Amino acid sequence: MREGLEKLAVTHPVIGEVRGLGLLQGIELVTDRSQRTPGNPIGSLTSKLVRSAKEVGLLLYPANGGFNDAVLIAPPLTVSEAEITLLLELLDEALRAFD
Repeated sequence: MREGLEKLAVTHPVIGEVRGLGLLQGIELVTDRSQRTPGNPIGSLTSKLVRSAKEVGLLLYPANGGFNDAVLIAPPLTVSEAEITLLLELLDEALRAFD
C-alpha cells in the first residue's frame, strides 16, 4: 500500500508527505509542497478530500489535529491485494478534486 501511496504523491501535488508503518498510513495535504503549507483554514483540505473520497465510495479518517491537514488510511488487517488496489484507485479518483 505504501508504494502505491508514494506513486500518488508524485501525481498529486496536494500530497505533501506520506508516512506511517504497515497498513497504518497517513497522508499530509498541503497547498504548497515545498513549504508544506496546510490549507487555510487548517482542515479545509482534509474536509475536501474526505468528502471527495466518500463520493467515490472510499471512507478516510480525518486526522487534522489543528496544526495540519491529513488523513489516515487504515484498512483491516485482513485486506487483500485486490482491495488495496481498489483503495488506491478510489483515492486517486478522489484526489482529482484538487486538480
